[in-house]
Amino acid sequence: MLAAEYKQILLDKARRYAENGETALDIYADQEEAVSARDAFVAMAKFQATTAGHDPRFYSLLSQSPREAARNTESFLYWAHQKFGQLKPVINLVHVVIYREDDRVFIASKQIYSSHYTEAALSVAELIPVGDEKGAKRTLAAYTIRLQVDMLGGPMGFMKRRAAQPRLLEALKTGLEGLRQCAESALVERR
Repeated sequence: MLAAEYKQILLDKARRYAENGETALDIYADQEEAVSARDAFVAMAKFQATTAGHDPRFYSLLSQSPREAARNTESFLYWAHQKFGQLKPVINLVHVVIYREDDRVFIASKQIYSSHYTEAALSVAELIPVGDEKGAKRTLAAYTIRLQVDMLGGPMGFMKRRAAQPRLLEALKTGLEGLRQCAESALVERR
């Protein structure tokens, strides 16, 4: 019964986000001070856009609802159940935007909701085609992850960070390996 109700809550969150975009993001009130997921994400995306030097229109696509996808853009939502070692399992709702600009592809993932640990998250993969000295085509992948976490503060925060860092690095390595395998399989299918 509880699982069915939780799934309905997640579905309602996804529908609200699909209709209204980032204005539907929650306020997390499980710590001493409430945190607006929308405000946290906007600050994160603004910093990413400034430091990465990408077209700012790409980041504006992340504030829109998936129904407002622009030309050269694909957009979808998904949910995931993730395990990080001994930590509590996490349920995430994610908005993915795939944007094509000339011969480059940008893939951004924006956290809509997380059941634990993060208040806002943004990951951006930039796929850059290059040719080597022999004329063979290759793809470089630049990958950035930005997280605003709620689990690493407090009086014991330094110990939590020390324990969490290896797990986060392992999750990053796994994610990058998955991205590499997807890119390679897409290349094989084109041949």
